[in-house]
Amino acid sequence: MDGFRFLKGTLVIPQISILMNDESVFHEWKIFRPERFLDTDRRLRHIDEFLPFSIGKRQCLGESLARAELFLIFSNLLKKFRFRPPFGSTLSTKRILGLTVSPPTYDCVVESRKLDHNHNFL
Repeated sequence: MDGFRFLKGTLVIPQISILMNDESVFHEWKIFRPERFLDTDRRLRHIDEFLPFSIGKRQCLGESLARAELFLIFSNLLKKFRFRPPFGSTLSTKRILGLTVSPPTYDCVVESRKLDHNHNFL
């Protein structure tokens, strides 16, 4: 495996999330750019290297339910609220490595979106 030798029976745990750091697939991967997942028609595009639910025998059985739930929750939150970092703070792409990869905790300012005279969110 790329010049490394492993003894028979060695437990190897692949870190699938490292695929997300591949510059040839995700240009400037450290920069938060959700539009990288959209095609020219603003629809979600399929990217083989994007594996948030793993693959093979260990693939999440609830992936389709999780995707639907995440879409409903986040689309409603983004419709009703604006999210931003506190004034003067910056967001970090630092990751906390462990059995899973986690983001650091962040402070966030949440502002209610205004309604127009027809009760549509602005």
